[in-house]
Amino acid sequence: MKFAFIFNPSADRERSTLRLNWLKKMVESRKMDAEIFVSSYPGHAVMLSKEAANSFDAIVACGGDGTIQEVAMGMMDSSAYLGIVPMGSGNDFIKSAGISPKSEDAFLRLTGAQTKFIDVIAYEADGVFGICINTLGLGFDGLINYEAKSIKNIKGSFVYTLAILNSLKKVTAIPFKIKSRKFSIEANLTLLTLANGGTEGGNFRIAPNADISDGLFDMVFIKQVSAFGILCRLGLFLIGQQHRSSKINVLQEDTVEIESEIGFAMHADGEHIGLDIKRVHARVLKSAIKLIV
Repeated sequence: MKFAFIFNPSADRERSTLRLNWLKKMVESRKMDAEIFVSSYPGHAVMLSKEAANSFDAIVACGGDGTIQEVAMGMMDSSAYLGIVPMGSGNDFIKSAGISPKSEDAFLRLTGAQTKFIDVIAYEADGVFGICINTLGLGFDGLINYEAKSIKNIKGSFVYTLAILNSLKKVTAIPFKIKSRKFSIEANLTLLTLANGGTEGGNFRIAPNADISDGLFDMVFIKQVSAFGILCRLGLFLIGQQHRSSKINVLQEDTVEIESEIGFAMHADGEHIGLDIKRVHARVLKSAIKLIV
C-alpha cells in the first residue's frame, strides 16, 4: 500500500513537534512507499487528506482526535483507508477502535493489519457543518472542553481536572428540546453527549457500550443537578458505573434534532464549536470510513 502520513505538530498541546523526526526515521527504516505531509493551521489536514486520497491507498492521521477528525473529513468520499498513529493528549477514539496507544506499535501494525468500516456523526450547529468521529459534547461537556482549551501553562491529565473545577463555577441546566424518530424530550439537562466512541477526556467512559460500527450513537444525558451532583456523576463515568445514577440516561438513535432558547457550549472531538449554540442536527453516516485496525 502507498501511505500518506498527515502529521499535526500542534497535537498533544504542542508537544508532538518533536515526533516528526521519529516519524521520518520510521518510514525510512521500513522502506515504505510513503510521503509525510505536515499540517500548518486548523483545517489544513482536511485539505491535505482530500488531495492525498486521490493518489494514496491509505491516509494516516498522526495526532489526536482532532487530527483524526480532520483527516477523516477530507477523505470521506474516497476509497482510501484511514490509519492512525496516536500522538494526542487524550487519544480517546483509538480506545473504541482497538488501536494501540503506543505510537510505535500502532505504526508497525499499519502494514498487514485488518480493516473495518466505521461510522461517523455528521452535524450542523447553527449553520456550521462538520463530522465527529468520537463524541459531540453539549452543555457542561462543551464547557469543560472550552475551559481545557483556555489552559495554556499546564500540560498532562491535570488539565482536564482543572477544567472541570473551573467549569463547576458556571454549571447550569439547559432547557433542551430533543426530537428523533423514536422519541421527543423536553427537559432541563446539565450535560448532553452524542457518543460514537465510548471514552472522552482521556479517562471518562462516557458511553461504555457505544459501538463505532453499529449505525447508532449513544445519547448520554444528565438531568438537572447541582455542581456537587455533577461532580459525583463524573466520578461514575470514570469507572463506567453511570447506570447507578437515576439522573443519567442513555438512548440510542441515528438522527436527532436538538434545540434550546438558551445558548450552550459545544465541542466535536475536543474541538471547540461555540459557547452560544442554539440548534444542532446530527445524524449517523454508517460505514463512512474504512479504518485500519
